[in-house]
Amino acid sequence: MQITFDNTELLEFIHNILCDGLYHMVNYGFELDFNEDEYKASKAKLSNPCIEDVQLQMIKDGYGLTFTDVEGEGDNTKTLTLDLVRANIDSVPVDVLKKFIGTEADYDAGDADTFLQFLLFRDVVFG
Repeated sequence: MQITFDNTELLEFIHNILCDGLYHMVNYGFELDFNEDEYKASKAKLSNPCIEDVQLQMIKDGYGLTFTDVEGEGDNTKTLTLDLVRANIDSVPVDVLKKFIGTEADYDAGDADTFLQFLLFRDVVFG
């Protein structure tokens, strides 16, 4: 059985992951890189946004958020885009997905980290 998600659901997953799991990637030796002009253009579309709102808008606008692998010589550098999320969402285990679905979503930062790694690498590579 294949589970499918529309763009609204995928973007909600991304926003939750950015809010709750992003700092784990920094601890694994990654830097979050993006074009400053793209950031400013996306931010201008929003009213009083937090940084994760702007990052999500960047993805909506077709820009990417690059996770640069600074400790591993770039071997695991990946750019998070909506296309990558669509391509890799099927790799996220159902038990992880379930934690993020519905009004009773029940996940923590570790779950968000796991979800993000599956979206980037199709597996848990770190942690």
